[in-house]
Amino acid sequence: MSFPQYALGPVSFICASSKNRRLRMIGHERGILKLVAVDALKVEAIYQLDLQEGEKLTTGVYSPSGLNFAVGTSLGTVYLGNFKKDNYGRNIMRMSKL
Repeated sequence: MSFPQYALGPVSFICASSKNRRLRMIGHERGILKLVAVDALKVEAIYQLDLQEGEKLTTGVYSPSGLNFAVGTSLGTVYLGNFKKDNYGRNIMRMSKL
């Protein structure tokens, strides 16, 4: 039996915002970030980070405000970002690579 979630790679981390307990951010080693609504059991948004060859996501954390987050990789790269909804209700992710 084949499960499609394995195509995204192993899960590196799962973190929750202190302000919004309904949503979880799931990071996969291959650079995929998913925003999942736990109460509805559905993926709200999914994003692919541009990682270098051999680089893997290792950790993620939300800020105390619950609006911003940071993601770290195996090569020491840190991404800072936030999720917001636009005027049409779509999830928008803004990221900055340090």
